[in-house]
Amino acid sequence: MSRQNQSQEEILRTQADERIKEFSNILKDMAEGSSNVANKIISICEQLYYLEKFFQKIKQPKSDEISCQSNFTLFQNFMMQKSKENEERTQNCKTLFELKLDFSFSNITDSSCEGLGIALTYFNKLKSLQLGFEKCKIKDLGIIGIAKGISYCQNISQLQLNFCKNNIGQIGAIGFCQEIQQCEKLIKLQLDFNQNTIGEEGGLQLGACLSKLNNLMILNLALSNNSIGDIGVEGLGEGIQTLQQLLLLEVNLENNQIGNNGAFSFGKGLESTSSKIQKLLLNLSQNSIREQGAVQIGVGISNRSNIISCIVDLSYNEIGDEGAISTIQFLVQSKNIQFCQLGLISNKIGDNSAIEIGKSLSNLASLKHLDLDLQGNNICNEGCKQIGIGLSNCTSIQSLKLNFQSNQIEDNGISGFGLGISTRNKLQTIYINFSNNRITSQSLSDLKFNNCTQLVSLTINMEQNQIDNLESFIINIQDCEYLQNLSIFFQKNMINGIGLQMLGECLSNFLDLQQLAISLENNQIEDQSMEGLGIGLKTLQNIKELSLGLSFNKCGDKICSSLANGIKNMKQLSKIQIGMSYNQITDSGYSQIISSISNCEQLESVSLDFTNNDIGNKGIELFSFYISKCQMINSLVIALSKNKISDEGVINFTNYLNLCTHLDKIYLNFTDNKITNLGGSKLIMQISKCENIKEVDLLLENNQIDNIEIGYLYLNINDPRSISVDIASEENWKYWIQKSNHQLFNFIAFNKLFSKILLNSFQQSYLDLIQ
Repeated sequence: MSRQNQSQEEILRTQADERIKEFSNILKDMAEGSSNVANKIISICEQLYYLEKFFQKIKQPKSDEISCQSNFTLFQNFMMQKSKENEERTQNCKTLFELKLDFSFSNITDSSCEGLGIALTYFNKLKSLQLGFEKCKIKDLGIIGIAKGISYCQNISQLQLNFCKNNIGQIGAIGFCQEIQQCEKLIKLQLDFNQNTIGEEGGLQLGACLSKLNNLMILNLALSNNSIGDIGVEGLGEGIQTLQQLLLLEVNLENNQIGNNGAFSFGKGLESTSSKIQKLLLNLSQNSIREQGAVQIGVGISNRSNIISCIVDLSYNEIGDEGAISTIQFLVQSKNIQFCQLGLISNKIGDNSAIEIGKSLSNLASLKHLDLDLQGNNICNEGCKQIGIGLSNCTSIQSLKLNFQSNQIEDNGISGFGLGISTRNKLQTIYINFSNNRITSQSLSDLKFNNCTQLVSLTINMEQNQIDNLESFIINIQDCEYLQNLSIFFQKNMINGIGLQMLGECLSNFLDLQQLAISLENNQIEDQSMEGLGIGLKTLQNIKELSLGLSFNKCGDKICSSLANGIKNMKQLSKIQIGMSYNQITDSGYSQIISSISNCEQLESVSLDFTNNDIGNKGIELFSFYISKCQMINSLVIALSKNKISDEGVINFTNYLNLCTHLDKIYLNFTDNKITNLGGSKLIMQISKCENIKEVDLLLENNQIDNIEIGYLYLNINDPRSISVDIASEENWKYWIQKSNHQLFNFIAFNKLFSKILLNSFQQSYLDLIQ
């Protein structure tokens, strides 16, 4: 080597050594809680990458045939020379056993990733490594560089890597697997490759990699949205079948273009893998699997006598009754199972499958938690009834979640189902969804929850049925005195108020209640039928979260007065959400609601939707006054479109906002009112002066505003915060951008509820102008 190259080598030795010392010191800072660690490490990794390239140049022989791996090894050997000084500087790295770094959502480059791989070669005693790179735009070279570094950690036994939402293709997946398979001591492996494009070859290579890791006991593969296909999933199955020490297996293959052949091959792999598995998660939803594929999957997960927890999701396929029945068979042979979650949404399943589920449940005396999702199928009365009968034999069950949404269940089915529920007195949590069926009030009397004496959480969804009163339902829950969470959804029925008086009386029995959600939108409710609800709310002094949905009824100020009397006593309330749009409420009713809320000193989040009522300037002015008393509030959502608000109201509305010193997010919808340029400009300017508010979404469409003038004013507010205004047409967006000389500070047009096409047009207009 020439004298010049020797000099360059000495410079490189010093620089690389210093980078590793910095890396070690930063890790020490991280352990002590220092901030901005990720950016510092990225910077060092970038420098290490270029130092390696420089070293390659001065060491490179004339032949260009030397591989990248050879150069990498040469550099690694150089970096690890056993000089006394180097030993002292890298001591922290060499003695570290556990390392966790999260670079998610950062701008880390592929070269930085390769530099990180170089740094990882120093951690030769590392046993546990956790790296996060979610949504970082990493490509093939980046992930290969990281994997090369990991391959030097020969003692590693636990590896968790998150590469979700990057740009990793087949080449990256192949190179990654070729390196990771050298970590033969791995016991626990968690890989998140969701939403990449590793393809069939990536799946095949990952399977080959797994076949070399025979010590694995815990395996978690998240591979959704990767176009793996039948060939790739066949390779995965072949790899998994070699893992005879597995205790936990989780595989997510959602939306991967897998058909019958792929499912059949993967099922064969499952059939031959470890019989010791205690926890299994398999997600094959949103593929193209039919009966034969589902049958083999069922065979693959059967005969697992040690299984305690099983989650299988075959939703949005076309497995039919035959496939569903085979999948369910594992329940019959898994008598020790305690947790079961089965997803079969939209699979053309009928009563035959539901009856088989009921029979399987009858054998599960150890089952404690059941989550069964049968939404969007063809289940009728007999199927629903048999599932209920099966549940009556699950003597240990504590948590139950059943989704029968959008089937063909009528009153007879509910009656039989209710008999099974009524006998399970150990139930603590119940979630049942019967929305969009053919149920009337008659069958509600058969849902006897009063026998569930240990119940603490109850959620019932009966949306869009044929129910006209709640009396029998309320009778059957009034004795559940230990309830802490109650959610009832009866929107889009024909409820006329019968039983609602009883609802208030019933609530007074639930003194431990902390969360309450009542949804009665789109019914036929009037003021007089809701008087009792306020009385019941008044007794709930421990409640922390309240949600009331009464939109699209015939409610007026009287019901607001009743609700206000109840809300004002909720001293522990931290979150409130009230929806009363499309009713007959005036300033008087609105102000009573707001006045009651102002008594809740612990409130942090307020969301009020009073769209399309008769609220004017007085109501909105009083709102600002009362809400300023809630000193802890940090999030505010106000929807008052289609009311009678003019400039006076919105100007006075801002008078007290600056008193809400913790408020940092606000959403205001004043569309379809009578606001002019004066009110609009004052509103924008006043909000911009509230320094504590960091995020503002303001809708002012369909008022009496000169769009160009107020838009120009808005765009020239020198404010670094996220303040969004939606008031104009596409033509005016273009005009404002030109007038503002492209100095768009942090402008995001708010179109979550309106005109998404307008948002896209605006963004393109801005890009065209600045290019």
